[in-house]
Amino acid sequence: MSDGILSQAEIDALLGVGDKGGAGRQVDLEAIGEVARIAVEAGVEALGEMVNAGASARLSGSELGPASDLIDLGPQMAVRVDMRGEFAGKVVYLLSTVHAAGLGEVVLGDAGRASVGAELNPSNAGAFHEAMNTVGSQLATAMSTILMANVEVDVHEPVPFDPSGAWDVFPVGREEQSARCDFHVSLGDYSFDLAVLIPVDTAERLLDALAEQLDEEKPKEASPKVREPERSPKPAAPKPATAPPRAERVQQASVSDFEFSDFGQRGGRSEPTNLDFLLDVPLEVTVELGRAQMQIREVLDLGKGSVIELDKLAGEPVEIFVNGKLIAKGEVVTIDENFGVKITEIVSRRERVSTLQ
Repeated sequence: MSDGILSQAEIDALLGVGDKGGAGRQVDLEAIGEVARIAVEAGVEALGEMVNAGASARLSGSELGPASDLIDLGPQMAVRVDMRGEFAGKVVYLLSTVHAAGLGEVVLGDAGRASVGAELNPSNAGAFHEAMNTVGSQLATAMSTILMANVEVDVHEPVPFDPSGAWDVFPVGREEQSARCDFHVSLGDYSFDLAVLIPVDTAERLLDALAEQLDEEKPKEASPKVREPERSPKPAAPKPATAPPRAERVQQASVSDFEFSDFGQRGGRSEPTNLDFLLDVPLEVTVELGRAQMQIREVLDLGKGSVIELDKLAGEPVEIFVNGKLIAKGEVVTIDENFGVKITEIVSRRERVSTLQ
């Protein structure tokens, strides 16, 4: 440190940022907790649909340490879920035996018995297994969405476990460093506590995958600021989202004003013009309904039924682009069973020709 200013290396050391997977690396519990929250909320929502009841899950805390220090005393039910595909790892769902029996009774339709404290029996144990299979299966959807990768899961059968006894039945070693995220779940009138145990090796791979995903996004965010036209003699046609401002397009078109006299109709089209030789060239027509800016957190929280608010008011005309160039505006209509656009405003023929160059 010099003159009270920390170097980047010193900042990284304080934040626990080091070589990926290196010894002594600190796990970002907040990030892991956020991922676990998304997965558990998705699973509990699916569980609510399964029993036709309102459902919610609230993250109540998280901690890091050896597995033996994170497991509550007393009989537990452990459900191991293995992830495979483009991301591999495992998590363990933990419930007390009483809550496991209660959840099974809710699935069986006896919420009253669940509330007074049911004992685990073959009937509600099977229903509990079905419930946890529903919750665990949603982990695949959540991870696939978060990591933008193909992730599948295998939900194992629940295993009775008592931390005061043998650990060989538990899917995580006694001294294995792990992260624990606690949730309070409400399912109709029944409430219970659910813990998610994530081994550190899985947590680190997850953080690495998230970091790589953010690194891939950085060039995309900076790309509009980097302009090197002389390096690309034949640039690819831009999409509407990256189309240059109208003022820039007009400025580019003005360079070729001298050639406009060669386009158009002369003498009732009695002879071919320069434009006639291009009339059969296919062009991509795109209609843009609107745009929106979202934070990464908001994108990760998207799910079925989510609504994204665009920057246009209802009833405003949509914009029509040809090869990324704005040429017209219109309104959306239906033609039989297909969507269409009725043009309500269009730029002049001269401007359209200039934007297509």
